[in-house]
Amino acid sequence: MEFKKYVLTRFEDVSKGIRSFYFEPVDGVNLSFKAGQFVKIYDNERKMFRPYSIASPSNNKGLEFLIKLVGGQFTTHLGTLKKGDTVWIEGPLGHFHYNNEEKAAFVCGGIGVAPMLGMLREIDNSGKDGEFILFYSAKTHGELACFDEITELTAKNKRIRAVFTLTQETPDDWKFESGRVNEEMINDHVPAPSEYNWYICGPLKMAQGIREILVGLGVPSEKIKLEGWG
Repeated sequence: MEFKKYVLTRFEDVSKGIRSFYFEPVDGVNLSFKAGQFVKIYDNERKMFRPYSIASPSNNKGLEFLIKLVGGQFTTHLGTLKKGDTVWIEGPLGHFHYNNEEKAAFVCGGIGVAPMLGMLREIDNSGKDGEFILFYSAKTHGELACFDEITELTAKNKRIRAVFTLTQETPDDWKFESGRVNEEMINDHVPAPSEYNWYICGPLKMAQGIREILVGLGVPSEKIKLEGWG
C-alpha cells in the first residue's frame, strides 16, 4: 500500500449529482492496483478522508473516481476543487477486484457502478475473449452515470453487454428494463447464471438480495463477490 500526492487534471459531471474526478500522480508514477479496488482520498492537509472505488483500468496513468456529491463535509470539499488542486491518496485497498475470468456478470445500483466501470474498461482494454454483462440500476435515466460511454463500449465490443433498469420512471423512448434487478431479469439475460462469476456493488440491502437470488439460481457462493454500504 502506498501514500502519494495527486493533482486534479480534469473533472466533469457524468449524471445528476455524480461527478468524475481524474487525478494524476505528482511524481508521475501511478499506484499499482487491480481494477475494482478502492483507495482513501485525503484533503491536501490530510485532516479528513473518505474511501472511494477506482473507476479507471489498472494501466491508466492516473486514477478516476465517480463521486456522488451528497453534501457531506468531504464531498463538499471535493466539489470545490479546481484543476491543479492536490489531494493525498492511500491504497490500494480491498478484495473486490476483477480476477481475469472469461465469464463475469456485474450488478450495481447507483454509484456502485464506479468499480464496475473500472473492471469493464480493463476487460475492453485487454481485448480479452469471453462473455461479460452489466446490470445497472438507478432511480431515473438522469442518474445513470456514464450512460453514453457504457452504451458506446457495448456497441464496439460485442463481448460486453449492458442491461439498464430504472426503478422510478419509464421514459417514453426507454428501450431497456424497468424495476429492480430480480430473478426474472437475470434469467432473461443470463441463461446459465452458475457459469458466471458475479460482482455485486450497491446499497447493502440490495446487494444482499441479489446474492440470495444468485444462490437460489445455483451460483456457488465462492463465485459471488459483494461490496455494499449503508
